[in-house]
Amino acid sequence: MLCRDLAMELIVGSIVEFINLLWNPIGKCIKYHKSLHENMIILKRDLEELNSQKEDIKSRRDAELHLGKETGKEVENWLENVERINSEKQAIEQRVSKVNKLLRARLGKIVDKKIREVKKFHKKGSSFITLVIDAPLSSGLTLPVTEISSSTSLERNINQIWEYLMEEEIKKIGVYGMGGVGKTTILKHINNRLLKKESVQFDYAIWVTVSKELNILKLQNDIALALKENISTEQDETRRAGMVSEMLGSKKYVLILDDVWEKIDFEKVGIPEPTRSSGCKLILTTRSSDVCRYMGCKEFKVEVLSKEEAWNLFSDKVGQDVLDVPLLEPLVKQVAEECAGLPLAIVAIACSMRKVYAIHQWKNALNELKDRVNSVEGRENEVFERLEFSYNRLQDLKIKFCFLYCSLYPEDDDIPSEELVNFWIIEGLVDEMRSRKDQFDRGLTIVDMLVNNCLLQSSSDNTSVKMHDLMRDMALKITRKNPRFMVKAGMLLRELPNEDEWGEDLEKVSLMFNHIPQIPSGTSPSCPTLSTLILRGNYVLASVPSSFFENMHTLRVLDLSNTLIENLPNSVSDLENLTALLLGQCHYLIYVPSLAKLRSLQVLDLSHTGISKVPQGMDSLVNLKCLYMDHTNKLEMFPSGILPRLSHLQHLGLRSGSENVAVRSEEVEGLRELEEFEGRIYLHDYNRYVASRHYGGLSRYYIIVGGSGSRTFYVAKCMKIVMLSKCNLISDPITLPHGIECLQIDGCDDMGRCLCDVPLLWSNTAILELKECGIFNCGSVECIWSSSSTAALVTKEIEEVHCSPLQRLEILRIYSLPNFSALFMCGGITLPRGTLLNLKQLDIYDCPKLKKLFSPRLLQHFHNLKLICIWYCKQMEEVITADDEERTDANASKSNHSSSNINQDKDTADITLPMLTSLTLCDLRELKSIYSGMMKSLYTLKNGGNHWSGTILTLRRSFNLLSNFVNDKNRARCSMKCLCTGRT
Repeated sequence: MLCRDLAMELIVGSIVEFINLLWNPIGKCIKYHKSLHENMIILKRDLEELNSQKEDIKSRRDAELHLGKETGKEVENWLENVERINSEKQAIEQRVSKVNKLLRARLGKIVDKKIREVKKFHKKGSSFITLVIDAPLSSGLTLPVTEISSSTSLERNINQIWEYLMEEEIKKIGVYGMGGVGKTTILKHINNRLLKKESVQFDYAIWVTVSKELNILKLQNDIALALKENISTEQDETRRAGMVSEMLGSKKYVLILDDVWEKIDFEKVGIPEPTRSSGCKLILTTRSSDVCRYMGCKEFKVEVLSKEEAWNLFSDKVGQDVLDVPLLEPLVKQVAEECAGLPLAIVAIACSMRKVYAIHQWKNALNELKDRVNSVEGRENEVFERLEFSYNRLQDLKIKFCFLYCSLYPEDDDIPSEELVNFWIIEGLVDEMRSRKDQFDRGLTIVDMLVNNCLLQSSSDNTSVKMHDLMRDMALKITRKNPRFMVKAGMLLRELPNEDEWGEDLEKVSLMFNHIPQIPSGTSPSCPTLSTLILRGNYVLASVPSSFFENMHTLRVLDLSNTLIENLPNSVSDLENLTALLLGQCHYLIYVPSLAKLRSLQVLDLSHTGISKVPQGMDSLVNLKCLYMDHTNKLEMFPSGILPRLSHLQHLGLRSGSENVAVRSEEVEGLRELEEFEGRIYLHDYNRYVASRHYGGLSRYYIIVGGSGSRTFYVAKCMKIVMLSKCNLISDPITLPHGIECLQIDGCDDMGRCLCDVPLLWSNTAILELKECGIFNCGSVECIWSSSSTAALVTKEIEEVHCSPLQRLEILRIYSLPNFSALFMCGGITLPRGTLLNLKQLDIYDCPKLKKLFSPRLLQHFHNLKLICIWYCKQMEEVITADDEERTDANASKSNHSSSNINQDKDTADITLPMLTSLTLCDLRELKSIYSGMMKSLYTLKNGGNHWSGTILTLRRSFNLLSNFVNDKNRARCSMKCLCTGRT
């Protein structure tokens, strides 16, 4: 009996265990089947949180990125994985919408796994402490400088100093001479010659501007920054010196110290004494020969120009048209002689006298110069008087103030021209005109005027300006009297200037780019005439007490951008004269007090802040002209009813990652003075807005239509942009505005296999003017053009009008398309005439199914292509394939398209991209060749008749290609300018 019971128990136990073994997977299948819809909702919610975290991390990273820094590899991978998950989620959504009952459980399991993956990455994102790392070190920075004329003293001086530099026995060179004589210009040429590797003795050229007020902390930090390091967080001077010494110790370098005013204690700074064994050298410029002697330098004096050279320089700058005026040349020569052979003074004064043809004006200039120079003692003061003569030649008082405003920036700072003009406009230094664009153009004209008068120096690309140190000294000398400025910009101050330095007659205070962590409680400077206060770029400033603004009632411009403040003091609410409140890039800012009293406010910048609600009193800002609220990704909504009160708005920036931050079309249409608009318009309102033609009065717009998409805003070079986000482009009737320059399509899964399946690309004439197009995160897209698409049906009509909808396109960006496998699927059909004929830039990122990009036959459409960038396409094998896949398609459809076939016997004989200047291939793990037909390497690519000479090739983490082609033999024979392998 016992045995029978035991046997029965064993049998039952086995059956139960067997049932459990069967039931567990069956139960899970049933669970996955039932919970598919619910889990999709959870996945969407969790992914939205992950995307919000991604935007916060990107904002933090952007704030931390600066010279010498790049995104950490771990952070970069995390961001890429989040993008990948977004793409995969869109593919899952497509499958869910079409799934049958038999496959629901399998798909439910995938969704469940994806939810766990999202949670894992959310947890990982929360653990990041630092987001950036030090970038790979370059050998130095090429500096903009005027070209050398042969047989001049400048050329002789450069050659002599170069000889000293090459001599083993000379370790330190001191270049001295009076201010404005050209010392810095000489050393800029030396710096650039070193970077051109005219000598192989040195690996690095390190340029640091020292300035008059020697600051050991700043000097240490500047040396570190030149080496792409950051030691600003280290407080102890001795430890900092050790860090600098360690950075320099292992390198063969030339350290160039510009504008040294006193002996520098190398040990305090951490600069190793140059020795024969170290192979390092030091060059400095100074106005004092004593400094050279104290520091044990080989002295080299830069003399003023000879009479002949001075006249040649002056006559060149003043212009031959002036010299051609009868009887004027003797007077011009006398004015030139008053410049005392100083190149800076010669250039400044000559430029200020261009187009002056009246003899009496030259006589007056000569007398004024003589009186100025004779009224002061000392060579330095004489130089200032000569420079101030050029400043006084500016007739317009506002233009003089524009020049003086530049002195608010740190010494030797590159000042972006557009930023400078914006600040001039904010300060009221540019006269109001019919439109903001006209006003901005007027500001740029003032920049040109100051550059042409040699009061400012322009960068080589004309995007920024800087002040010569003597010009800045002259400006600061003027602003010590009237108007009164206090300028302590870029001095790495760790505390606010003492209250006794805040004079009651101060008009402007610049403390930008310092390291002030907080303003002590109770601090309240008495500044009854202060109009401008700039604390921008104090990246560690976390708090400002309310008392600080209590005695600044005349304040008009308050700039606290790029700081760590969380709460704006309540006392700001009482600054009723404020015309500009600038809080951009204050990522941690969550509280802004009521703005109701600030009725004079014209510019409000809250971009890249952490606010969740629109500040109270916004509807009272009836004089507001510019509202910047871009990238306020925590903003819950923008209430309706505010915009109609802001009737003078010229710029409205509301680009936000949240689809709830949108505006009504009728409210935008009511802004009759609006010139620039960036923001989201509700989908049901969008076509109405386009029909209103309100956009025709905008000089610039970035209109977002639809859902939140990937919450990423892609950089575009165009001024008129529409982004379609999460729209159904097949069924939704969407109209594009005439004059549109850039179309971005993001997260639109229902747009067919092919870009040209989208009706608006074929039925809308506005598309013909398109210069830039971007397709992002669209799961259904497989190609740009296909012979089986609806586009092919109208090819004949298109050719009849000699026009392709993509004919004027210059930039094409294709990002995160999970099913994208080819640019074109021709099937033997000839592409519409002119397709991509003007394409100059092609960017492809994260297209996992793309294996081959071009066929030789299709390269005929890309003769204007200059830039190709391919990133993170994990199956990419070839850039140009010798196996023309269209051949197979053509044979398959031979009966239908025999007349369209092209003789392809010569496809691999000669490939030509005559305009290509840059090819970047990154994270292409399977890439085997650039061209695998007759040309199997970079060398044969060149010798096969390709016009790639001078192309820059960048390869990063593309292992197979590197192992095949990057060897000493091929590198030596390659005609490309630069082969950059990055980190592999």
